[in-house]
Amino acid sequence: VNASRRPWDDRRIVAAMTTTPRRIAIIEDSLDSLLQQTQKLDAIYLFVPHVFKRDQTSYELPAWLVTKAGITVVRCEDSGP
Repeated sequence: VNASRRPWDDRRIVAAMTTTPRRIAIIEDSLDSLLQQTQKLDAIYLFVPHVFKRDQTSYELPAWLVTKAGITVVRCEDSGP
């Protein structure tokens, strides 16, 4: 094993997360933390359903999220917990 190579050097490292309609407005600090890590991620995906399955609440994307560099928002269907 070459000590200068790490096992993940040839692999993509990504973060994927989701949120709830009540919390989407307060996740910016968490996303910023991921963006500012010492070990940079190859991609950050935020999966945002159109409707929260648990109570049928619609998600409203905050303006800052729509333009947030480095974050890929993926609109999807909520498959539930």
